[in-house]
Amino acid sequence: MSKISIAIIGAGSRGLSLLERIVTLYPEYSPNQKMEIWLIDKNEAGFGVHLPNQPDYFLTNTVACQITLFGDDSVTAPGSIREGPNLYQWARDQGYKKSGQLYSRRPQGEEISPDDYLPRALLGEYLHSVYLRILHNLPPGITVNVIRGFAVQVSSFSNHTIKIKLDNDFKIKANYLFLATGHGENRSTEDDLSIQRFVSGNLHKNKLLRYIRRPYELRKYSHIAGGSNVMIGGMGLTTYDIIARLTVGCGGRFCDAGHRLIYHPSGDEPQIYIYSRQSLPAGSRGVNQKGVSGRYLAHFFTLDAIDRLRQRTAQGKIDFVADLLPLLIKEMCYVYSCVERGEWTQARDYQAGAAEREAINQLFYPHQGLTFSTLEEWRAWFKELLIKDIADAEKGNVDGALKAAADVIRDTRDILRYAINHGGLTPQSHRQFLSEFCPIFNRIAVGPPLRRNQELLALIESGVVALAGGPAARLVCRSESGHFALHTSFVQEESVTLADILIKARIATFSPASDSSRLYHNLLAEGVIRPYDNDGFPAGGIDIDRQHHVISRKKISQKNIYALGTPVEGPNYFTYVLPRPAVNSTALQEAALCVVDMYQNIRKHAGS
Repeated sequence: MSKISIAIIGAGSRGLSLLERIVTLYPEYSPNQKMEIWLIDKNEAGFGVHLPNQPDYFLTNTVACQITLFGDDSVTAPGSIREGPNLYQWARDQGYKKSGQLYSRRPQGEEISPDDYLPRALLGEYLHSVYLRILHNLPPGITVNVIRGFAVQVSSFSNHTIKIKLDNDFKIKANYLFLATGHGENRSTEDDLSIQRFVSGNLHKNKLLRYIRRPYELRKYSHIAGGSNVMIGGMGLTTYDIIARLTVGCGGRFCDAGHRLIYHPSGDEPQIYIYSRQSLPAGSRGVNQKGVSGRYLAHFFTLDAIDRLRQRTAQGKIDFVADLLPLLIKEMCYVYSCVERGEWTQARDYQAGAAEREAINQLFYPHQGLTFSTLEEWRAWFKELLIKDIADAEKGNVDGALKAAADVIRDTRDILRYAINHGGLTPQSHRQFLSEFCPIFNRIAVGPPLRRNQELLALIESGVVALAGGPAARLVCRSESGHFALHTSFVQEESVTLADILIKARIATFSPASDSSRLYHNLLAEGVIRPYDNDGFPAGGIDIDRQHHVISRKKISQKNIYALGTPVEGPNYFTYVLPRPAVNSTALQEAALCVVDMYQNIRKHAGS
């Protein structure tokens, strides 16, 4: 019997999950079929973007005990389970200890907590250890080849063969292909090109003038002079990384002073200004009181409720604002009310009152109805909001009413996926959900660790970080002086903040049409893939069916090509998450779904 060849493009967490399922299920599904696996990635297998040489101040955004790459009894997908440690257990067993905010292997030191937010470099080591563990006990009949490089072209042939070309002209023939490429880079937009032209044409007026379009090109930060003015566009998780690089990465340090932090500058920091479309702080993660797998179980925003809503419509598509949002808000109000009163009432009798509705509305729209006379007044209000958020987070995600309510969004994410995936929303509603509500959900439920906002407060109090402007600020390239200028209209003034350096801290969503990689350019050009489209709304990502088969330009589901993770953020919702133990993780389910489908196809072709 001929050997089956399988290629996985991308050897980060998604690629590893696929590799693990292929290897673990092999004795059960295809014991007599020899198999060759090609693992293709520019980096060493397992690390993905979590490289071991990145700074320790780049942190994971999930507590260590809630990150794993191994399945468990909660996972409903078919096939046997390979047990293994979560990130916390692995780090503890490897002898990592904590000293201040640093983690290293040492005999003495503070024990790591399950609820620590570990450095992403450590996460990379964990992922690589999973890869080595998989390879350590390969069943007879399987070989794994690791290719360091970029896949640049894929051609699909009718005889169940796929030809893959790498950037070094190495060629692979595979029977099955998995696209697990993770985050990519988009090509420069017209705005990017315009800003770059402004920089090139005005350097003679301001020798400090720079535009950093890719925030993780860290070598560019070494050229930022202390005392220069840096403006960061965006206030999400990427901004916290940039701030850490420009403060702690420049030799500054934080000291504990009771219940707050104090920042001691090194003198090499630039002056940092931050802004975004709303210029609101990202909400801190509440102190974890749910352990490894604790989750709130919804009463109103449920799968059954969504099924009932679908039955009322001709095409089965629903409207997020009209149909889903009221149920989600009622769920959040119920949690807020019960935690605030200290008593869990019967859900079937619950009707949201005015107080909890106002609390949730304030969570969504904290500056609704407010006016601000000056930039300084806006900055003072922002600081008070940040202080309140820190206090709410310290109460925890179970005992704190606001953070418990915000965590409902995270705990019901699978229900959101059930409602949204594969065109579940009307096109107009899908557009509104992505543009208006996704940013809100990210801000209040997927924010930074509490420590990060404590640091931000200390940096604001030290004067190293300041708000560049308020909501709806306008960026202007000022050619007369060679500066970036941020304008905000307040009641009593038009504020203007000047900067030498602009850093774009927004990570663009994936679109095959705008991605800069040769791989996706060629996949599109050859018709192997097509952009996902929800009845006229281009939601992003590449089109797939419910088994994750890639759909071609000719609308054909290609049964031997799969895609999962970030490349399918569009037909699927919120794909950029690591698996969590004991909660029937969607990421683990999807890997198993693809691999079992592949094995069933192998059996079918073997019998034909």
